[in-house]
Amino acid sequence: MTAGDPVPGSGWRATLVSVALGLALLAGRALAPGPVPALAWAALAAAPLGAWVGARRLVPLLALPAAWLLLEPGPRAGGALVALIGLALLGAGLASLAIRRAPGTRATVAGSLLLAGAVLTALPILAGPGSGPGWDPALVAGLLDLSPVTLVVEAAGHDWLRDPAIYDRAGGDAIGPGLRAPLGLLAAGVPALVGCFALGASRALDRS
Repeated sequence: MTAGDPVPGSGWRATLVSVALGLALLAGRALAPGPVPALAWAALAAAPLGAWVGARRLVPLLALPAAWLLLEPGPRAGGALVALIGLALLGAGLASLAIRRAPGTRATVAGSLLLAGAVLTALPILAGPGSGPGWDPALVAGLLDLSPVTLVVEAAGHDWLRDPAIYDRAGGDAIGPGLRAPLGLLAAGVPALVGCFALGASRALDRS
């Protein structure tokens, strides 16, 4: 079996995870006044789940989230879908390269991506005003751009920095347009390009 082949049993796993992801999105929407909390959860889950199920199972994985996002009223629901697909492709591509070198590491890659996403999302808060009087707004602005939550939420048309969940803790009042602008559709496509490159490199190595 090559790195690009589906994992045995990944079909039912992708379907199960898709249902769970769709239900989580609906639950997040029901429990919160807006879609941002659900989008944030999906952003953290997309790359790990893409790594877990593999590239060939991404369609069933994303079926219910896609339906939810396209029905969700918002500035750019399609933008969030592009970002989630890109993150899932990134996870699938990185896992494909990893299992070629060390079969059986798919779950490890998925767990690592989940941890990395959580850390990157927490860093702007940890480096914000609460970190001390010498905090650097430019550093926080740069860290925000690395977070998968920022990518998905802002691709959907919401300004994550101005969201009440992060504005005060990240020092949003000190981060103006001169330091950063909300991420858009072009940024949402970057993870997809990296993931596709990783998948292509993995398959080229399999053929060599």
